[in-house]
Amino acid sequence: MIAQNEYCCDILTQLSATRSALDQAGAELATSHVQTCIVGHGTCSEHERAKPMTQDELLDELRTTLSRLVR
Repeated sequence: MIAQNEYCCDILTQLSATRSALDQAGAELATSHVQTCIVGHGTCSEHERAKPMTQDELLDELRTTLSRLVR
């Protein structure tokens, strides 16, 4: 849009929409992770990397990951 000399406010609107879509995707992925890897831990629904971890370790990992996501 910049290369096409679009109006600055239109570019900012598109950036906001993109950020919102990425935030929504992140929330959906975090929810799925909680359901399958943390709540479902030990039920064979979790990812291979989550299997050797405890639920407390998985929660700590999620906490760290979410803190990066919301920066």
